[in-house]
Amino acid sequence: MGARFIVTHGSELVKGMTCGRVQLPKGETPIDSVLRRIQRETGLRLVALRQDEAGADASVRHYELLLGRGRSKAVAGAVHVTITT
Repeated sequence: MGARFIVTHGSELVKGMTCGRVQLPKGETPIDSVLRRIQRETGLRLVALRQDEAGADASVRHYELLLGRGRSKAVAGAVHVTITT
């Protein structure tokens, strides 16, 4: 099973990544898979995660990821992601 994601804001931060697909290993949530891919491809780490209110369609979820660099608390910026399962 997989999920599709679209970066609706912040693609300049994630090296122009605007969309993609991720495989969902057993027991992993779609946001975990998307975050793992973003971290692997950009070298950024998660600082904070916020999920927007769920609408009528439970298969579409919206997230704001606050990403940082290195071990310090330096924040690189926010990325908004929409995930469709």
